[in-house]
Amino acid sequence: MSINAPDSDQGSSSGLHQCECSMKLYISPAYLMDPMAGVQSQLSHMLLKYTPQLRGVPLAFSKVDLVSDTGFIRHDEPDIHLQASISVLVFAPALHQQLVGVVTRMSGDHVALLVHGAFNASIIKQSDVSADAATKLVVGQQVHFVLKSITVADGLLSMLGELPQAHYAR
Repeated sequence: MSINAPDSDQGSSSGLHQCECSMKLYISPAYLMDPMAGVQSQLSHMLLKYTPQLRGVPLAFSKVDLVSDTGFIRHDEPDIHLQASISVLVFAPALHQQLVGVVTRMSGDHVALLVHGAFNASIIKQSDVSADAATKLVVGQQVHFVLKSITVADGLLSMLGELPQAHYAR
């Protein structure tokens, strides 16, 4: 699969972006009678996994249209090559962006958060000030944090953040 995705608007405070893109998909010949089912199957495997071409994690696909009524088979490859235009909702937060997470767990050295009910984030207690501010948090509370780093491993995205300075004053 190859994706031609325009740069998405990084101004969103939620990290969510709607992206109109063109994808080259490779579907199995088993889908000859219903190529759209093959496209949907391939797209469903992409959900909630980091996709480098989108620079984020696709959450939903809509407006899926085949660019042409025909696909083609190249050389000795068994798959059918199709071009599709797709609207994708992508979670692609930017570094230093402020996000909102829900506290799921607290330990002596960090606070675990869940962003949009799907993505793990941690706030490390690095100093007495941040540790003191973090102790005022409770499980289930919504917390604003500043994204400091993003890690991708095996298609899963995890984030490391810190509480904004305004939180320390509370």
